[in-house]
Amino acid sequence: MSRIGLLNALSDIPTFSWRTLMRIERETFGLHLIIVPSPAARIPISAAAELTTVAEHAAMMFRFGFKAFHLQEDHAHLLVTATAQEDVPSFLNTLLDTLREHIVALGGPFRGFSWDEAVHVTLLPPWHVEILASFVRDQERYHQTRTLEQELDEVFRPNALEPPEEIREPRPKFTLGAVN
Repeated sequence: MSRIGLLNALSDIPTFSWRTLMRIERETFGLHLIIVPSPAARIPISAAAELTTVAEHAAMMFRFGFKAFHLQEDHAHLLVTATAQEDVPSFLNTLLDTLREHIVALGGPFRGFSWDEAVHVTLLPPWHVEILASFVRDQERYHQTRTLEQELDEVFRPNALEPPEEIREPRPKFTLGAVN
């Protein structure tokens, strides 16, 4: 097929579908969070089903796509898809507050539960979301041989975007990681 024939064939493809696809790819992104309880606290694994429902409802409130959630005693993973970056801080605050309220309501050793101020945030292009969803769902097996610190060092910190040394706070509230 000649170059002109190829261009004519391509021009027959409805442009709205290509534009729509490109717009979706550009606007949708994955948001992966690792949230950690305060040093003295532990996440109640026994409430995993209830806390998963809470996380899923928080995502739905912000029209985020819920992809995966997993709890360990020392941290939790949440993976959602989103389209509006400006909603991320509100979503994060709502999620942490709602999860904390449900954990505190369990009573007993969880009455004083609180989250650490640091939240690890990774932004993902849409084509990496399902790959990371598999990783989040496989956390039980992964943490049989690795700690949270090892996970952060091996998987998430190598791609972290950190501010220059001169403007870095002693302890940032969150770190951003990006995956290409």
